[in-house]
Amino acid sequence: LKEFDQPNFKNATYRLDRPSMYLINRARKDELTGYDKLKNSMTSSTVYIGHLVLSTTEEQIYELFCRCGKIKKVIMGLNAHDQSPTGFCFVIFKAPSGALNAVKYLNKTKINGRTIDIDLDPGFEDGRQYGRGENGAQ
Repeated sequence: LKEFDQPNFKNATYRLDRPSMYLINRARKDELTGYDKLKNSMTSSTVYIGHLVLSTTEEQIYELFCRCGKIKKVIMGLNAHDQSPTGFCFVIFKAPSGALNAVKYLNKTKINGRTIDIDLDPGFEDGRQYGRGENGAQ
């Protein structure tokens, strides 16, 4: 995982398609399978998008992210209790290059006046569209 540490020389920059510190730290905590999960994220066709305004629509997400690659599916995050929007979603591209392009070119983009966070995701599984919080939200 050292390949993702901060560069220690002048005029260096981060890779634009690197996983977030959240994913890197999660991988470091899990000594047995952490690195494999991180590798799966790096080759996945799925991205997680967080900090969405609750009124953001699936169509808005599709319109923005289709520029990164062909989209297979957009899954909006829902409150587990009342099915209301929770401010996150998943975009599943037809190829991993779409996910990498989304992280490289759209991370920290503004949608509806709010800066969004985009992260590589190991892959969507049913049930992840629901918020994990106690009240069913993000």
